[in-house]
Amino acid sequence: MSSVENPEERKESLAIGDPEAGYVSRDMSGVFGTGTVPDVEQEIYDKLKKAHEDEVAAVEDAEDATVKRRRDETAEVEEAVTKVIPPKGAKSSGSSSGG
Repeated sequence: MSSVENPEERKESLAIGDPEAGYVSRDMSGVFGTGTVPDVEQEIYDKLKKAHEDEVAAVEDAEDATVKRRRDETAEVEEAVTKVIPPKGAKSSGSSSGG
């Protein structure tokens, strides 16, 4: 099942320029042309590709955790505010006398 089908598996990201947004360095693995390369070069390519994939996964995980933390903090603040200031149209427990 893909993450598109299950939104719970989808990683969320932060906007570009967000102070907590992650940075992924440029993919330095390069692209080989046609044909084969020596084993030494292929090993280097594989290591660079794996390192970049690990870096991308780490940034995705960190940003996803930050988005979820912020969402939880916002919900807590909204809940606290609604306890202090009831939403418009909500009945107040106190009564006001007109005069």
